[in-house]
Amino acid sequence: MSGHVSLEKFLWLWDKGVDNFKKDPPTAQLSVYDKSGDKHEVLIISSPAVKGDTISFKVLVLEESEDIPKSFEHATVFIDAFPYSVNGC
Repeated sequence: MSGHVSLEKFLWLWDKGVDNFKKDPPTAQLSVYDKSGDKHEVLIISSPAVKGDTISFKVLVLEESEDIPKSFEHATVFIDAFPYSVNGC
């Protein structure tokens, strides 16, 4: 299953329920898109914080790669095992 959820709902659900992300932080994949090629990193994310229209997490890199730049413009984060239904699924 996959889908999208608003940032507001994602943050609201972070610590809800018995099996939540606050107790068991999720794995995620960071995909950075660059002219020289796409780069990917597997992470554990925790402690979400929002400032304006920016979200940040504490990050533990699981499969460290030197390919991920320190800064970038275009990226996607795929979060695994979200414990709630998304888009009615």
